[in-house]
Amino acid sequence: FISALRTGHIYMDKKALCVDALVAGSVQTFVDLFHLTHREASSLDGAADAEVPELEAVKARLEEAELARRRRDMAAALRAYQVLASFFGAEVGDHRTAVYFWEKCAEAAGEADDASALMAAIRAQGVGHEALGQYDSALSLYQKLQWLSAEG
Repeated sequence: FISALRTGHIYMDKKALCVDALVAGSVQTFVDLFHLTHREASSLDGAADAEVPELEAVKARLEEAELARRRRDMAAALRAYQVLASFFGAEVGDHRTAVYFWEKCAEAAGEADDASALMAAIRAQGVGHEALGQYDSALSLYQKLQWLSAEG
């Protein structure tokens, strides 16, 4: 928590956002926010230090996805997870977190019976694993994608 060491203000905002999610009944949002903000070398502690609007936007997308899943609106959950995955992958460069959200996309796409979105999520997971140097995992995902393409 380099940013927490520099300023107690950002740390308190992270804590407040996590607690706010829990109080609102968004348990999965709390869990994801907690892991994002409390792990070593947090992706939200980048060079510019995590800014509260950035954290609030992440929290909003997490809540959007969680509420959509509760309503069984998998298309809305998928869109929220896609925004998060793209943000962490393309904007932050945190491929580990991007892969996590692409996995969530794949789950939501599968539940929504959206083959196109499922294949896009699997491909993005593979790209993320490649960026992490996890080539066996990437290959496995690409093989799964090939299998799905042949069936479709």
